[in-house]
Amino acid sequence: MSLNDFRAAWPASRACVADFMNGVSLNAHDFIRALQIVDCAKRLLTPEELVEALATDTQNCSINEDKKARFGDGRGLLVDHCQLGTIGKTQAEGQGPIYWDKTSQMYCAHVIKGTRGKETAADAWLWDAEAECAKVCLAYLECHPEPYHKRQSSFVVYCAKYWPSHIKAAQNNEVLNKRVMDFLTTPAAVESWLQVYDDEDATLREVLVPRRYDWLPASRSPLYHAVFHSLPVYTTLLMQSTIEVRDKEEALYAGCLIGNSDAVKALLDNGTDPNAEYGPLESTLAAAAKGGNIDIFRMLTRSGAKIPSDTDDSHPLAVAAIHGNLDIMEEILQTQDWDAKQSVLGSCLDSLSARLDGDRREEALAVLLKHVERSQKYV
Repeated sequence: MSLNDFRAAWPASRACVADFMNGVSLNAHDFIRALQIVDCAKRLLTPEELVEALATDTQNCSINEDKKARFGDGRGLLVDHCQLGTIGKTQAEGQGPIYWDKTSQMYCAHVIKGTRGKETAADAWLWDAEAECAKVCLAYLECHPEPYHKRQSSFVVYCAKYWPSHIKAAQNNEVLNKRVMDFLTTPAAVESWLQVYDDEDATLREVLVPRRYDWLPASRSPLYHAVFHSLPVYTTLLMQSTIEVRDKEEALYAGCLIGNSDAVKALLDNGTDPNAEYGPLESTLAAAAKGGNIDIFRMLTRSGAKIPSDTDDSHPLAVAAIHGNLDIMEEILQTQDWDAKQSVLGSCLDSLSARLDGDRREEALAVLLKHVERSQKYV
């Protein structure tokens, strides 16, 4: 598509999207192409970027007509990313409530300034706007089953990447809760999302150790997703439903890995085994050592988590050292008995020398060497 073609298609594309959202029967291919054009224009791309963004193969694009109703909740956002249906405009002249923020690379909502009472009303308005954004993101992910096409659309990548952020910014309400729970508990919808953007997999791969280089879970539970993305409402709702013991164990691992202390506490209080093995680091203590949250590490040990005897790269001390989490290193070394400390110190020094290449290398080495010197005094 040339720039002239784009300029000619822009008005018709807005009308096409509006017609679709108002229930007019349209060819799915035409609708998707129109939505791409609207999306590119609203992102304020340069002329060259517009042409490049729209230079995609659309021959096999399709949309699940059964899912068309899903778009109803976010009609305004899809018609025009700068306006949300019945939600009024802000005091910003000529600008609707939703706008593209180049710094955060997200669609954002303006905060209305005014008296204390008006600020309260603005909060409610903002929550509604965020909820609408979230629902549109989920609907858009569900309606595009072709992985190739999804990777070509900037908007679907946006939906996959930022729907949890919109969920967290929205007010808790029954309609939104049901919508998110339906999404998280529908395997096909989750697979569609993760095919586009999977930061969970990327985080797991960051901590693969040589001994477990090929270990990655085949799938992750809805509870894992809720904990990983710090969605407390849905963590609670999922824990209240009937879930497998393994789902809670892998969710505990996720909470330790990203530092979600509220979820970790809730899972431990719910009886989740702190010594369950999961993930490339194998233990929750090692995951917490990577995450770097000392409170979570102590929470696990108080709940009965045992420091493993294996002295390899998955040992919590080695993980904490490699990632430069000094307070967790001190916590482990101060609680280990003399024999265990002697055994693990040498292994950790080897791991640190081989794998750590960062600003905290010298600090981590200093902590280990300090305890080596203390141990040698008693030999």
